[in-house]
Amino acid sequence: MGNYLKTKNNQREIIHILKELNWSKKKFAGYYCINESERDVEEEYINKFYEKLKKHLKRDTTDPSILDKYIKCLKDSDEYKKNNIKEFIPLTGKFQDHCILVEETSKEYKSIIEVATAYALAVGTAWDFNVIPIKSVVNDDEDRFIVIWTGDIGHSGGSGSWGPAMCEVIKNHWGEYYVDTAEHFFDVGLRKITEIVGCIDHQLIFIGKNYDTNDANNYPSLKYKTYLMKNSNLKWDIVKTELID
Repeated sequence: MGNYLKTKNNQREIIHILKELNWSKKKFAGYYCINESERDVEEEYINKFYEKLKKHLKRDTTDPSILDKYIKCLKDSDEYKKNNIKEFIPLTGKFQDHCILVEETSKEYKSIIEVATAYALAVGTAWDFNVIPIKSVVNDDEDRFIVIWTGDIGHSGGSGSWGPAMCEVIKNHWGEYYVDTAEHFFDVGLRKITEIVGCIDHQLIFIGKNYDTNDANNYPSLKYKTYLMKNSNLKWDIVKTELID
């Protein structure tokens, strides 16, 4: 998970520094363009770079070296040097990340992530958590969420041992959250999930990558959209796969 986690941590550190400096991404885009250019910078150029920056801070395929340049630029700024910036703590993918992940989660999903990350980090390495509200096929009044993460179940090691996993979290009538079911090797028909569209009409929808004939390990190039529904055993099955541009 080396480069993948390095990218995630670099993205997190940039967001952390921007928050500490009270800078928006747009403000940093302008600062970076002006700071890195030897010529006057047009507003149009800054706007184009801003769109690129947003993608670099979101995509898990972003080269860590690009993000390293952004971090260096921020740390070289006068504002960074004169402020007492709170220490950034990188994720490791292991259980010590639990408190960090909970702290970084919005109030809306904090209780769900608190339960789900404790579970996920107890069965392997885990990172990149996503919460999706879903409707129960049994009880429409039930507060149910699916939490999907990337991880290496059982700490197997190796570049090809990680993949998507999930658990379903329920809120009981006392207001307590608990893990109801889990799939440690969650088959979504994709080697890498790049976007979770959501749950629509009881269908989980994902966009991601699969391998073409000559793709290297962990670098799939074909883009697909997949649809999953629960079967009669209440397990998620792939019901449709589409190759998209």
